[in-house]
Amino acid sequence: MKKFYFRYMILVTGGTGLVGSHLLYYLTQTNDNITAIYRNDTKRDYVKKIFGYYTNNIESLFNKIKWIKADLTDVPALEKAFDKVSIVYHCAANISFNPKDYQKAKETNHIGTANIVNLCLAYNISKLCHISSIATLDEPKKGLINESAEWSPEKNKHNIYAITKYNAELEVWRGSQEGLNTVIINPGLIIGPGFWNSGSGKIFKMIHKGFNYYTKGSIGVIDINDLIKSIIFLTNSQISNKRFILVSDNINYQKLISSISINLGIKKSSKEVSEKLIYYYYLFDKLKSSIGISKRQVFKPNTATLFKKLEYNNSKIKNTVDFHFRSFNESILKTTQLFLKDFTKE
Repeated sequence: MKKFYFRYMILVTGGTGLVGSHLLYYLTQTNDNITAIYRNDTKRDYVKKIFGYYTNNIESLFNKIKWIKADLTDVPALEKAFDKVSIVYHCAANISFNPKDYQKAKETNHIGTANIVNLCLAYNISKLCHISSIATLDEPKKGLINESAEWSPEKNKHNIYAITKYNAELEVWRGSQEGLNTVIINPGLIIGPGFWNSGSGKIFKMIHKGFNYYTKGSIGVIDINDLIKSIIFLTNSQISNKRFILVSDNINYQKLISSISINLGIKKSSKEVSEKLIYYYYLFDKLKSSIGISKRQVFKPNTATLFKKLEYNNSKIKNTVDFHFRSFNESILKTTQLFLKDFTKE
């Protein structure tokens, strides 16, 4: 194993996303030497918004961050961000499930990660923390999904996000074989505030607008604050070249939808949707897209997962990180409160 030594700079890719912005908030509590990569100037305002959920000291903390504009496919621009860096948190990702976006997803998730790994090796980085997804872990024949789950392209039809994130993981493992200290994080559905048009935030927004349907499937979830604390702990530890599933609870979709509805003050009971109805909606959505009425929102690999009871084993992280995860109900409550606070400002 490569010997650890520390300079003083931390680098965060994807600093303007849900994970990246929350990570930056936590890092600025104890660090003054932080560099963050971004692509869009306006999106840096999202970081200030996230900081505002937790502190009034927004500008002071935000100004601790050195921002560098760079695309993950632009190696010369990325090199500027690696100056004096010792630790890299790789949070950047293209989250799309549309097959038409495959090339863009590949460039960001796969090729972009390969570039980050190569630069970590070239600049003798002490540790790389790669934020992946539970989407790269296939379910076993029996039992809970754990860190040893094998990727099975023959068994499962994967969406483009899962495929490109899996290939990104292969790049990280390749880096570990070449001497880079790494840790891979596979978070479940992240419950957290601020990004109401994507991820779990979109679910809150849809329910607020009247959506109250569920399928028979289930998913692993994790509170954003627990995720960040675990990420920082694992990165600062001597643990190397291992992966960790970050899931606090396995929740069925009925409970997820109902809990959000109750906390939003919506009294209507949620309704179960059959596989046949979802399939018809998929065809209708595809038709609307083909004649230019709207963009695709439903894709075949995703519809299948809605009916899978995906349950994850979180014993590895619980036996490693010494703190208790926030309960699912508390996580939903806190996120709903911030959603309603944002909604009343609009």
